Amino acid sequence: MKLEKAKISKKDENGKIVDTIEVMFNPTKYTLSKTATVAEIGIPGLDYPLLQFIRGNSEDLKMQLFLDTTNSGEDVNKYLKKIHALIDVDGDLHAPPVCQFQWGSLIFDCVLTSLTQQLLLFDTSGKPLRATVDVVFKAYRNAEIQLKKIKHSTADYTKYRTFVQGDLLSSIAGEEYHDPGMWRLIAEENNIDDPLSVAPGTVLKIPRDG
Repeated sequence: MKLEKAKISKKDENGKIVDTIEVMFNPTKYTLSKTATVAEIGIPGLDYPLLQFIRGNSEDLKMQLFLDTTNSGEDVNKYLKKIHALIDVDGDLHAPPVCQFQWGSLIFDCVLTSLTQQLLLFDTSGKPLRATVDVVFKAYRNAEIQLKKIKHSTADYTKYRTFVQGDLLSSIAGEEYHDPGMWRLIAEENNIDDPLSVAPGTVLKIPRDG
């Protein structure tokens, strides 16, 4: 079976592939990582804080690329420049280009955000013949693609807030719904008969508006 080489393709502003770099040697490994940003809501008397999801963060693809031109005697910088161009600002886009890393089942639309190159071997004239390049690609998803993936009909946007000294249900309703008069929605959800008797430290469930 023919060895399948990993490829890094450059896209134009319309998402069309305009140039492709075939890696010299396939990476020995790669790492995919993703994190989420959450807020910790401390509640007096509880061992653990409540966690509130804020947003998802971009997925990162990390690997080390290996380049070697000892057989041909070429300057390895010739190939390094092609990779380095992926992090340089494109004159038409005014930003680094969107790329696609493809190897086997992995197809990763991304932007190159970090590049560290190390030259390892030189000929007698000082010409570099071998190098490693540590790269970090950050996943790229435009707004249109992300909105299509969100199932608005089933999403639950219920939130929780801790009532603090000086809070009013009307002020919370103003912040959450942009309408102070909707304080009754919060009161009914939390079985509050007297909106002026809410004790500081009370965890309020903020229901969806409709």
